[in-house]
Amino acid sequence: MKNKPWLTFDCYDTLVRYTESKTYTLKQLVQEKSDDVEKIEKARSVFEKTERELQLGPFMVLNEVIHKSFKSAMQAVNLEILPEDVEKIIYSIKNADPFPDVFDALSALKDDYRLAILSNSQPDVIRYNIDKIGIEFDAVVLASEAKCYKP
Repeated sequence: MKNKPWLTFDCYDTLVRYTESKTYTLKQLVQEKSDDVEKIEKARSVFEKTERELQLGPFMVLNEVIHKSFKSAMQAVNLEILPEDVEKIIYSIKNADPFPDVFDALSALKDDYRLAILSNSQPDVIRYNIDKIGIEFDAVVLASEAKCYKP
């Protein structure tokens, strides 16, 4: 095992459908509060922009980044935020489905390589993603441990 080379993977939008899952849930939450189609796109745009900006600033864990990004998005479209709304966004990340070819590809690579995830996540989120992927990784390095985000 020690002689095997390492292969590292980003988790979000490489192994699992992070943006797709998060955006779908954001769209649902906006639609529940307003049927203005323009608000959906504005909320999505503000969410994505805020998330990127926060990850470039002083370090905060992913849950906090997501919470603040969601709050900015909903404020930008003048919609109320309920505590359960934030939980739904976080759940959508935990529950993001792997891309269809991920399990088979990683299973095939595991014979010849040590596999690692380098992710902007945190332990109480990434464990759900790893469970859904269904592969045991040899290492998982998280932003919450490194106290910085990958670009």
